[in-house]
Amino acid sequence: MELIFTYNVTWHEADIPYASRWDLYMYLEEGQHIHWFSLTGSLAISLVLATLVAGITMRTVRRDLQPY
Repeated sequence: MELIFTYNVTWHEADIPYASRWDLYMYLEEGQHIHWFSLTGSLAISLVLATLVAGITMRTVRRDLQPY
């Protein structure tokens, strides 16, 4: 089966200065809130994985350097 996929992009010049293009996403309006649970969960998982990788790396390097 042959599948043909195409898409079209149209660019529009914006009046927003380059330096303030993220302002819409960075500032919270009334009624919006930060999802602290998701943020802390992601941070905790990242720290656990980084600790795991560091522990494995240290164990491997220590074993490699013991003969010397």
